[in-house]
Amino acid sequence: IERYATYRGCAVVMPTSDLGWYTDMECGYQRYYTYIAKELPAICRSFFRGMSAKRELNWVAGLSMGGYGALKIGLNESERFSRAICLSGAYTVEDRPNAPYWNAIFGEGEAREKHTITHAIETLAKENRPKPLIYMACGTEDALLPDSRKTRDMLKKDGFDVTYAEAPGGHTWEFWDKQIEIALLDWTKRD
Repeated sequence: IERYATYRGCAVVMPTSDLGWYTDMECGYQRYYTYIAKELPAICRSFFRGMSAKRELNWVAGLSMGGYGALKIGLNESERFSRAICLSGAYTVEDRPNAPYWNAIFGEGEAREKHTITHAIETLAKENRPKPLIYMACGTEDALLPDSRKTRDMLKKDGFDVTYAEAPGGHTWEFWDKQIEIALLDWTKRD
């Protein structure tokens, strides 16, 4: 990623959310969503004066759990992020079991609903915020392929500009490395 970013003249900030799913957890004190979507961009701009706050220059990207996080942030914070790159995302949090681990992160029943991609899409439309451009990719041997297809179809149905790719590969760094390069090349050519 460093090589791709250097070549294209962009800054990349790569935070982690441990196993917190880029979410302000329902139980506990971890506020990964707030940190990554709101606090970290402001901190980076204060440290690196050349980083812009302009929406069109701010993108969010992630893979696997981070693919869900990138899409969630891209939709919920679309006035600040113009694009979301989502690779092999685990998008359907509503399908996670009713178990202590998942309930601590997303809550149960109606509490979990606010963490779904469906909720993010509906809220964006209700608040009449701009839609981010979305790049999604998933390997044809990835267990999350049905999730990706379902989410792609839902986004397209709601009028989002989605670039979608499937290619041979699994849930692997080799696949993600190829796809992030393709996404960056495609989008930096457009600008």
